[in-house]
Parts: sequence; C-alpha cells; structure tokens
Amino acid sequence: MVGGVATDGVHAYVRAADGDAVDIRARMMSGGTEDAATGSANCALMGLLGCQQMDAGQLELKIAQGVEVSAPIAASVSLVCSLGRLSHAALMIP
Repeated sequence: MVGGVATDGVHAYVRAADGDAVDIRARMMSGGTEDAATGSANCALMGLLGCQQMDAGQLELKIAQGVEVSAPIAASVSLVCSLGRLSHAALMIP
C-alpha cells in the first residue's frame, strides 16, 4: 500500500547524466520480477516530466529500460503541451 492505494509494482527512474545517449533511465519491478520494457508506464512518466519542464511547445525525450537485465530498449516520446497540459504524446520504440 502506498498512500492507501494498493500497488502491484514500482516504476523507478533517474535522470541520465550529462552526455548520456538518453534523458531518463527506468526500471519496472512487479511481483518479484523485472519488466524490461514498460511502454505504458514510460509514456505516462514522460508526459508528467515533459509538462513539468515546459508550459507550451513540443519536446522529445529518450528513455532506456532493461539495461540491467540484459534486455535493453531505447524509446523516444514526443510530447506536445499547451498551457501546462499534455495535449499529445507518442511513444516510439525502434
């Protein structure tokens, strides 16, 4: 339970170091296992972070996940915000 809400897993992230090929590094743990690629959690996270970084405009963020379990993925999220609200998000996994 977190704040009175039942949880099934944890989606943790850090902002990548300067010079890294990605903006965010993420991990998803649930039920004692790690999910190497969690598109829905990453897209929601990027929408939140993107709107925190800008009031309006377009932003592309890159995220890496699964590196630690030898199943790396790199995804890009393109965000469009208007007046601090997310109006469009697209997740691209090559």
